[in-house]
Amino acid sequence: MILESRNFSFCKEIGILEEKYSRDKALDRLKGKVAAEGSADPAFVKKVQALTLNSPEVSIRACILYNYQANVDYVVSGVIKHTKINNFASSGVHKSIHITEFGDNAKYKTLSVGESIPMSIFNQSNLFTYENMKKALTDAIGDDLPSNYSSYETNGWSVSAYVVPVLTVIMKYGGKEYYLYYNLQNGYYHWEWPNDPALEKKGKQIHTFRVLLTVLGYALNIFAIINGIVTSSDKGGALCVLVPIAAMIANVVLFNKTRKNVRELQRAVLDAPKKSVLPLYIPTF
Repeated sequence: MILESRNFSFCKEIGILEEKYSRDKALDRLKGKVAAEGSADPAFVKKVQALTLNSPEVSIRACILYNYQANVDYVVSGVIKHTKINNFASSGVHKSIHITEFGDNAKYKTLSVGESIPMSIFNQSNLFTYENMKKALTDAIGDDLPSNYSSYETNGWSVSAYVVPVLTVIMKYGGKEYYLYYNLQNGYYHWEWPNDPALEKKGKQIHTFRVLLTVLGYALNIFAIINGIVTSSDKGGALCVLVPIAAMIANVVLFNKTRKNVRELQRAVLDAPKKSVLPLYIPTF
């Protein structure tokens, strides 16, 4: 959806923030971050490395940053008080790119009525209608006032909208979409990637082997208990039974303390793909 000034007819001012970071370097930074992820699917990494600014997956999108101001009279314990609320807000934008934070020496160009914005909207939830803004402003005022206020009324409010250019990459891979963002105004970025199937398989194999070792350990405990019962009258008496029972209890306690499901073991492998997996086996042994 291409934006036009009519989308902001209720706004006092419309502006586009200046791009402080070059698009080429922004894309290179995102590509470098994905390449550095040791847990990423190599085939996905290869696709990302092939991207250019002209690739269909890459676009510059408009994240809308709203500045709202309101003069508010509110009542606390029967006393009328006054405050002015002035803040910035945005919706539907990933928090990692810090849309409401300005970079050093932030500048913007104001748009005249009827002038188009040369980029599409970041997403639909990022764009407010007049009714959306009225409700959001009501909620924001309520959140900003002291918790013990009994009522309030506004004596005028205004909203301005500012476009934050964000380099956006949408990668379709394995039936899913992965998003990479770079805020061209303040330099914050966000990246996603699919996990390496080989590492996920390794985590599953570790889980299977741990289960087999645990079952084997319990089987040996049971065998020792049965053997102790059979031989207790001839060799060592009650100790032949009590010792394997104590070992069985110790095994149960240790198992409960070190138990991990498949996803936990896969996560452990993905978080440290170059680290030895031997420590993951030690508790079971």
